[in-house]
Amino acid sequence: MSSSSEVLGDAAVASASDAQQQEQHPHLRTADVGLSNKRAQLRGTALGVSLGLVSMLVLGRSGRVSANAAVLAGMATGSAGGYIATRVNLRSELQRLEQQTRGRHDEMVSLDLKAGAQRSFDAGVGGLYDLRDRGSTTRGDH
Repeated sequence: MSSSSEVLGDAAVASASDAQQQEQHPHLRTADVGLSNKRAQLRGTALGVSLGLVSMLVLGRSGRVSANAAVLAGMATGSAGGYIATRVNLRSELQRLEQQTRGRHDEMVSLDLKAGAQRSFDAGVGGLYDLRDRGSTTRGDH
């Protein structure tokens, strides 16, 4: 019985932390996230292939291991390095994207506040600055 209550407690804590995390992060466009993911994958793949080739050449030239072992070690090193590089690149790309989105959001809010403070009508004269022409239409007919 205690294990089920622990599981439910862990699920409640996880859902609360997910809700907090969602509030902290701005909404990102799907196209931007996809482009960031693609860039991170390309960089991670290039780094993984390079790392695998270098490790394979170093191990093969050392003469301590056979050629097959050097190829296998190069593949393993390249795969692990590429995976880690992809994850790190994706995290940095998404952080950069979030910062840009926050900056744009703050800018738009400040523009909205400025626009809200301005008068959207032509003010009158002779003490009638607060008078609005409620009879005006978009065609100009009165």
